[in-house]
Amino acid sequence: TFESRLLEEICRTLCIHKTRTTPYHPQSNGLVEPTNVMTILRAFIERHQSDRGDEILPQCLLTYMATVHSSTGYTPSLLTIEHELRLSIEVITPLTPAECIGLPYVKELSERLRVAYETAAQHQSTSQHHQRSCHGRTANVPVYRIGDHVWLYRPKPTLRDTHKFRRPWLGPFVIVNVRSPTVYVIRDITNPTADVLMVH
Repeated sequence: TFESRLLEEICRTLCIHKTRTTPYHPQSNGLVEPTNVMTILRAFIERHQSDRGDEILPQCLLTYMATVHSSTGYTPSLLTIEHELRLSIEVITPLTPAECIGLPYVKELSERLRVAYETAAQHQSTSQHHQRSCHGRTANVPVYRIGDHVWLYRPKPTLRDTHKFRRPWLGPFVIVNVRSPTVYVIRDITNPTADVLMVH
């Protein structure tokens, strides 16, 4: 059949041992992807005022997989499943001649992937160098003054918060007093009658 001959030729050309498992396994990256997906999911929930994260998770995953990442210069879908995601409107359009079965398509695919991986590696190296240099410039202890606007980081959730969708940053606040280089008195800008807080 069309699919089996095409896949057999692609696997042979790219030295791929084809297995009968899902081609994409999100649990393989236990840190970065869940963090990014949770950030997108939290933004969707806040924008649509919804508490049904399970209903909008597919949209969040589509957004994540189809977005070009700054560190690689490519979308995760291209680098993991070797093609860009197609929306339903694109699926009903006919295939271009280059997408039809044949050895030229396999060679073109192989070349595209080689270029994509090389470029992604270069982008990632450049991105890592940029992140290191930015971190070196900004790793100094900040100095705050009276009147500065700040946000308060609350690392532990309260009993009302759900762990996944809580907002760890509160604010904005204004600094009303500086007790020491590491102790500040702040007041909520949105509620001037609220008690002041002393924070470290």
